[in-house]
Amino acid sequence: MLGILGTSNRALAQVTADTTLPMGERSQVSAGPLFQINGGAVRDRNLFHSFEQFSLAQGETAFFNNTANITNIISRVTGGLPSSINGVLQANGSANLFLINPNGVLFGPNASLNLGGTFLATTASAIQFGNQGLYSATDPTVPPLLTVNPSALLFNQLVNQPIATQARLQVTTGKSLALVGGSVLLNRGALLSQGGRVELGGLAGKGIVELDGSGSNLHLTFGATDRSLADVTLINQSEVNVRTGGSIGINAQNFRMADRSILRGGIALGEGASGSKAGDIDLYASGAVSLTEGSFIANSTLGLGDGGNVDITAGSVLLKDGSQVGANTRGVGNSGTVTIRSSGSVTLDGETRRGVSGGLYSEVEAGATGNSSGIKIIADSVSVTNGAVLSARTLENGNAGNIEINAHGAVRFEGVGPVDQFASGAYAGVGAQPFGKSNGKPGFGNSGDLMITAGSLTIANSALLDASASPLSRGNAGKIQLRIAGAVNLEGSSNRLVDPGGIYSYIGSDGDKLAVGNSGGITLVAQSLSLKNGAALVASTFGQGNAGDISLDVTGAVTLDGQGSLSSTGIFSSVTRPAKGDSGQIMLSVGSLSVTNGAAIASSVLGRGRAANIAITAMGDVTFDGISPFASLASFPFPSGIFSRVGPNALGTSDINVTARSLTLTNGAQFQANTLGATTAGSLQINTTNDIRIVGNNATTGSSGLFSTTIARGSGGDINVNGRSLFLQDGAVISSQSRGVGSAGSIDIRLRNRLQANDSKILTNSTQSAGGNITIAARAIALRGDSDITTSVLSGTGGGGNITLGARAIVALDDSDILAFSRDGSGGNITLNTPAFFGFRYRSSAVGVNVATLDGNGQVDVNASGKLRSGTIILPNVTLQSNLVPLPIEVIDTSKLIARSCIARNPRQGSFLVIGAGGLPNQPDDLATAPFPTYVITPDETVKREPVELSTDLATAPFPTYVITPDETVKHESVELNLGTQKRDLVENGSKDVLVPSEAGLVEIDGIYQLANGAVVLGRSCHPF
Repeated sequence: MLGILGTSNRALAQVTADTTLPMGERSQVSAGPLFQINGGAVRDRNLFHSFEQFSLAQGETAFFNNTANITNIISRVTGGLPSSINGVLQANGSANLFLINPNGVLFGPNASLNLGGTFLATTASAIQFGNQGLYSATDPTVPPLLTVNPSALLFNQLVNQPIATQARLQVTTGKSLALVGGSVLLNRGALLSQGGRVELGGLAGKGIVELDGSGSNLHLTFGATDRSLADVTLINQSEVNVRTGGSIGINAQNFRMADRSILRGGIALGEGASGSKAGDIDLYASGAVSLTEGSFIANSTLGLGDGGNVDITAGSVLLKDGSQVGANTRGVGNSGTVTIRSSGSVTLDGETRRGVSGGLYSEVEAGATGNSSGIKIIADSVSVTNGAVLSARTLENGNAGNIEINAHGAVRFEGVGPVDQFASGAYAGVGAQPFGKSNGKPGFGNSGDLMITAGSLTIANSALLDASASPLSRGNAGKIQLRIAGAVNLEGSSNRLVDPGGIYSYIGSDGDKLAVGNSGGITLVAQSLSLKNGAALVASTFGQGNAGDISLDVTGAVTLDGQGSLSSTGIFSSVTRPAKGDSGQIMLSVGSLSVTNGAAIASSVLGRGRAANIAITAMGDVTFDGISPFASLASFPFPSGIFSRVGPNALGTSDINVTARSLTLTNGAQFQANTLGATTAGSLQINTTNDIRIVGNNATTGSSGLFSTTIARGSGGDINVNGRSLFLQDGAVISSQSRGVGSAGSIDIRLRNRLQANDSKILTNSTQSAGGNITIAARAIALRGDSDITTSVLSGTGGGGNITLGARAIVALDDSDILAFSRDGSGGNITLNTPAFFGFRYRSSAVGVNVATLDGNGQVDVNASGKLRSGTIILPNVTLQSNLVPLPIEVIDTSKLIARSCIARNPRQGSFLVIGAGGLPNQPDDLATAPFPTYVITPDETVKREPVELSTDLATAPFPTYVITPDETVKHESVELNLGTQKRDLVENGSKDVLVPSEAGLVEIDGIYQLANGAVVLGRSCHPF
């Protein structure tokens, strides 16, 4: 076919009439090169011609010499050969020309049109005229009374022939140009209709294409013929141009554009009028749509009026090598909407060799005034990679449009452009460049929203979702709303310190160049969420305006991992210096949360504004672990954790609230609520149904722990912990401090089970004001390994905070101390609400002692010293002082004192060590369990006893001894104990009845027996007969 298009052989030039029309109505053709065509069959406003052959060589003209009253010229070619046209097609007046050749129509590079009306070339078999009949090229009968406009193209062949063009074919302004074949090919060809309409399409097999509208403005309707559609292709810089208000319609099986080919609509520079609107570009392909090698579809306005829409419906869509689809405004007027509907995939990939990003655009460009109408994608899956973008921004005066993606499957944004390193992503912002970069031409208007509904979402290798306002811009950043049925995975890039990747809604700045507006915030609903390698969720203001909220609703696991990047991984809402505005809330409702390797969740106000809170609710476990792997290289090393920071010019507090099944902080992970100004530091509220574990420290970032700190005039925030048990280990810290003139906050810990601390600290500390209180309520409290509970005031007259511990038992070992100290003021009160306090070498320290000497002295100290007044120490009635000491060297072995009895012994006998008076149960609140049976003996019952030998050292007995000889009977009130042939009496020792062993030895008891009068005695083998 391309070879035919390239020929200029004059032998192909043939315009000859056939004899299918009646005499007097046949076409009359003069000799070339100007083939003047007269005659034909006139039916009202329609003129019919019929040709045996119809071809033109370069320099030749086919001139249809119609009369002025003719509206439509319908010409058919019946000879069986394709028409090769490399010359001029001409008609009088504004008549429309229809050329029908079922064997193919080929336009050479020199072909052109000189028409006043519409031109349609088709390889259909016939043209239908409503219900009046048809005009056929394959069954060339005499046309009936066909007085109406053509209504349909009839394709009756199994294989329809192509239409191909290398020509620049142009119709008069406002008219239509249509090529309807089998397949349609533009190879370095151009179709132009300024303000008119161009239609391309075809059928591969039998079918009907309906013609709708008047002859000067045709619209093709292919109906339910998806299986028989043919391909439409534009290659080698081919172009379809309907600028100045025109429209384009394409229907194909597969549609392909390559080699910088163009579909161009919209309003040209200097054209249009206020209130006018460009036509739409509608592209339908039952198969694939592909644009490659810098090809683009543009429906933009450069003049006055609104741009038209671009609507693509296909089985799949591919834009590659910087190819674009755009509906922008560069003049005065609104841009159109770009809509992609695909039953399969939508793939946008790469940039041009000059670094121009491919993708979808609906923008208000620099110098324009108007609004962007946005981008919509409905597909099974969407992929945007290697510098390709979705952009609905305003770069001048006007509002940016929304970006909406609705995908059943995966949505993926990944990578940067290989030339200019521009990040792949979706941009619905105000201003030209993402992430705070100024291009010297800010936008004035509101950013659009960015909305994605999908099966899964991946943002990787520096890709971005961005709804922001760039420096000097005036307008609000858009909302980012994500609803994902499955997983959301965000992964940054270790190669980029700036823009490592993620999701951003912010107000930008560049030095003192501040944008003005509010951030729209981020809302995410998903099954799981993963951020790593520098990826971040950011809703911040660097300019003048409020940072947006970040709200996450994730039913499964949320994982934040800082491994592999110098940039911070995490979730951030901030008002930076010198910005003015309020921080946004961070709210997470998750199944579980894991934050590792320096990743963080942070809210900060360093500029002028009001702080906001961080709230995390987890159905499962919450864990924070470690620090950034590059902590030693960073100016400010990053521990994993949750951080709220209120600057010196900010207002309000930034609280941290965590509710979970369990909470674990390890290897330097921290929760910090800090203030640098006059406001109170944020409080920390921890609520768990199970245990809380805080373990370890890091040499670079410090201890794992919970910290509320004020550095200036504000007070420290409170720390409230509620859970089953709290385990502090290996340097863990819970601390509320004031390093300025404010008071330290209080610490309140309430546990259903126990507090267990090993080499850890719970403290409140104030440099110049009052110390905060510490209140701990638990079932048991155990302090080991130099674990301290301390309230202190380093200077000033403020009192040390009070310490109140409530538990069934409190144990302090290994130099663990409880101190409420004020160096210049009054010491705090210490109250131990417990039945028993166990202290290892416990000593109540002297009043006024230097607290620094109490740590490391090898004993447990409880001290409430103060310069003005020492606090009160309230201890329990039962305090086992110095009783938890090492065992003596010689241990009493009861096996030497107990004779063998009738109780069956296990071959592996245990041992019993006497450590002091009495003994302890398993737990302080457990009841002791009797190791032997009990019986009740009624009056007059006789108890049979086996004879035993007793032996002991009588000299060691601490009471008077008596010997009971055999066969004696001893009466105790109304009860007689008959011991058979060997008897022992009960003898009185004061008010107690004591059975005293003789030299024969001790007898092991095996029961407690209640007598008839209610008295209880100890005995052995007292089984009734």
